[in-house]
Amino acid sequence: MASRLLTRTTLAPFKIATRQQAMFGAERAFSQTAGRFAGEVGGVLPVRRPVGAFRGGLLGFLSGSVLAASGMYFYVLQEYRVSNELLTEDIY
Repeated sequence: MASRLLTRTTLAPFKIATRQQAMFGAERAFSQTAGRFAGEVGGVLPVRRPVGAFRGGLLGFLSGSVLAASGMYFYVLQEYRVSNELLTEDIY
């Protein structure tokens, strides 16, 4: 077990590189890094999602309900004032 610790395959990642290998490795890593991050400088805007049918239907239903409720409120308020005036005229 201890003899397997010092075999060539386990020591291969720790091999000291020659000068030529170090230079080409550095150039390659540098060019890869520049290419990899070149597109991320400007940033990409998120794509706007269209309003779905469910959300559009819900918005239409709520706006229609509010419009109908406000119309009904003003109609009932007008009828209340008319009936209140008629009742006041009958009393006096």
